[in-house]
Amino acid sequence: MGGSPGQLIALRQSAEATRRAQQRLRRRAQQGQSTASAEALEFAAYFLVWTTLSAAFPAAAILDLYRLRWQIELVFKRMKSILGLGHLPKKDPLSAKAWLEGKLFTGLLIERMVRSAENIFPPGAMPWQARRSRWREVEFMYRQVGAALLLPQSLATVLRQWRAITRGLAEPPRGDADTVRLG
Repeated sequence: MGGSPGQLIALRQSAEATRRAQQRLRRRAQQGQSTASAEALEFAAYFLVWTTLSAAFPAAAILDLYRLRWQIELVFKRMKSILGLGHLPKKDPLSAKAWLEGKLFTGLLIERMVRSAENIFPPGAMPWQARRSRWREVEFMYRQVGAALLLPQSLATVLRQWRAITRGLAEPPRGDADTVRLG
């Protein structure tokens, strides 16, 4: 059984990345999901990419392409998880296409909104930004877009609570000279 012709590109990772990868291997082995063999622990020091691109492509260019591809994969993974893109509830081809295009449009809109917010607060501007989660940010924006699209439901809620809302929005009494306070 012959494999696909291609090349294996190995990039040595930093000591910190290697330590984290080895920790993951040991944790999975403790959970019975895999074994942490000496070879696996040694390979954890490398980032490996198998490619069928010609050897004429420089390894650095192949790794750059892989990084871009991986970013696209992450966007689709978020869309499947958060937007429900992985489940197509329609049987009619035209309806399915419209549903899918609507979900993709919503996902791209949300990605653009998050990117716009990053322009207002560039990475590193706030101390907590090192712990930012793109996943949670996209999920939050999806809920906001959903709430905006479900305005009639939100409006009904506002109308039911209108008395309490107007009471909270009312201006406090003024201390005019004409006002007499009793008691």
